[in-house]
Amino acid sequence: MMNDMIPPELETLLGRGLFEHVPFNVAVIDRDFNIVAANESFEEYFGDWRRKKCHEVYKGSLQRCAGCQAQATFEDGRARVSDETGVDRHGRTCH
Repeated sequence: MMNDMIPPELETLLGRGLFEHVPFNVAVIDRDFNIVAANESFEEYFGDWRRKKCHEVYKGSLQRCAGCQAQATFEDGRARVSDETGVDRHGRTCH
């Protein structure tokens, strides 16, 4: 759900329509692993993400994931695909 937490330039770049209408869950994280934006699909699946780190929402953990793909991307700028499991808002394992 887009809101006032998103920097204006990010909202412009993503485009409200595209961000909300992709057929999957989307979240944007910053270099501190804070979720700064998420679409409605993401929120329906994982629950409230505001003021939370990605590993809190995806894994239910206070610790950053071992082998964090986002950390590697922030370090070298290369795109990566992450194929991991997490926990949805109902405590069920998700892919």
